[in-house]
Amino acid sequence: MPPLRSSASQPWSLALLLSLALASPGVAQPAGGSQVQSVRPGCAQKDKAFWRALKARKGVPETGVSVDGLGLALASCLGSPDPELRDGLAFELLTLWMRSGALSDTALRPLTATLVGQLDDGLGESGRDTVFRRTFSALVLSEAIRRDTLQPFLTPEELTQVLTAAVRYLPREKDLRGFSDTRGWMHGVAHGSDLLWRLAMSPRVQQEGLEQILQAVAAKIAPPEHAYVHNESDRLARVVVAVIRRGLVPPEVFSRWLEAVATPQGLASWEEAFRSQAGLARLHNTKQFLRALHSALVLQKTAAPHAEQVLPQVLSALERVSLV
Repeated sequence: MPPLRSSASQPWSLALLLSLALASPGVAQPAGGSQVQSVRPGCAQKDKAFWRALKARKGVPETGVSVDGLGLALASCLGSPDPELRDGLAFELLTLWMRSGALSDTALRPLTATLVGQLDDGLGESGRDTVFRRTFSALVLSEAIRRDTLQPFLTPEELTQVLTAAVRYLPREKDLRGFSDTRGWMHGVAHGSDLLWRLAMSPRVQQEGLEQILQAVAAKIAPPEHAYVHNESDRLARVVVAVIRRGLVPPEVFSRWLEAVATPQGLASWEEAFRSQAGLARLHNTKQFLRALHSALVLQKTAAPHAEQVLPQVLSALERVSLV
């Protein structure tokens, strides 16, 4: 992988960058609150054949065309209900450019601001196409944080804004659909978890931020209205393992967090879960998460700080929900 370019430090806030990005030609602003177009004009400036050809050239643009100039246009494609355009082209090209260093830090900062803003598009809705822009913005943001971890390009204030947006997004995402044969991946819980996972691994995020991440994960472990079947529990567990590996959250804080996770929220006991679909969904999701967390801790290649204390606690929590 080529070395990442050094950061071009600018005294701009992420909020200012976001306002500039949304005001740029070709990036339409939402009209009427959450009524957002599936594909904004910036994406439509180039047809699918253009993006396919660009991908076939491994992301290398034609002479005279700048990768930096294409980043925001691709970000507007993340809301497309077309899985090839959204996932196979926009996500893959943006990831390629971030990992290769083709996107400059100067371009990444307004792009990150735009992605943070897109997390709010239709947030709280379910069953609508607005889900695509939110969930794929979270996924691409996870790649931006990966890049920032390798070579920081965000100011401390901007990184805090991403963290704040991420811990706000996951608990409030109501569209829990995972995959559609015709529309492809939605996967909001998994993609939101991926963003938190990257943030948890960032050395720039300290104890307070890690505890916020744990609380955001807890909010989505066991929704009563949906049973996870698309690997969401594993992605949530991966976040928690990353937090544990940082060694900054005291064992007693994690113990209280785990106790709350294993408690049958809204039920007198786990036995009561068998009396309703919502209870069964909670039980299923909690079991899946604790199994995933236990497996991830057992199978990790290098020991995490406090692992010897944490693993028996996870096993005890798993036994609480597995013996009913």
